[in-house]
Amino acid sequence: MARVLIGVVGSYDERRGLGLVEQDGRQHPFHCTAISDGSRRVEVGAAVSFVLGPSHGGRHEAVAVTKLAPGSRRTAVAVRPVRADERSFVTATLEQRWGGQVVVARGFPVHADALDALVAVRDWGERVGLLTYRVDRNSLEVVTLDAFVPGEGVGSALLAAAGEVARSAGLWRLFLVTTTDNLRAIGLYLTRGLRIATVHQNAATFAREIKPSIPVLGHFGIPLQDEVEFELVLGGEGPPPRAG
Repeated sequence: MARVLIGVVGSYDERRGLGLVEQDGRQHPFHCTAISDGSRRVEVGAAVSFVLGPSHGGRHEAVAVTKLAPGSRRTAVAVRPVRADERSFVTATLEQRWGGQVVVARGFPVHADALDALVAVRDWGERVGLLTYRVDRNSLEVVTLDAFVPGEGVGSALLAAAGEVARSAGLWRLFLVTTTDNLRAIGLYLTRGLRIATVHQNAATFAREIKPSIPVLGHFGIPLQDEVEFELVLGGEGPPPRAG
């Protein structure tokens, strides 16, 4: 499973957009496009969190490089499957962050508390994130994704772990849907290599008919109307054939 690591930027060539992160005596290369805030710049000596992931050339390098704020908790985070005795934690998280155990995904109600799930934990066991998912034919759909602490790479680690689950099962793609107001999450998805697959117009409006507690206005006062579907193509057997 994916693990959030903590390191220091040992070198960075701004002209080439290439750098090295030093961690426990090891060096991991990274590209400027892997810097999570989109700035494409980072100072040598800066403390960062990151996840090891495959690069375009096939080797592993640092991705989701996140600059740590001064005084932030610089501790490693690991991701593992949720245990059977943690189901009450899943239910409580969904109640707190999603207003209930039912999530409307692409116009259909989903009991997210019954889905497979991954949890992000610190070294001493503190849970700092949760992802629920389901497999539909040859795709893995991320239904909910919550990072309890911002700016420490938790969301990136959960997404990377979900990608590992999908790859190990030979699935074609990982995908998820979010609303157009979720700008922070959209930035995360784009920096993690996901691309916009389609826009579901008025999907949030229709979802409100199923779940009236969905607000009319979202973050930054943006109306909740449309949903954006992001996908990461993994390979596998390819998309299902079209009917007819």
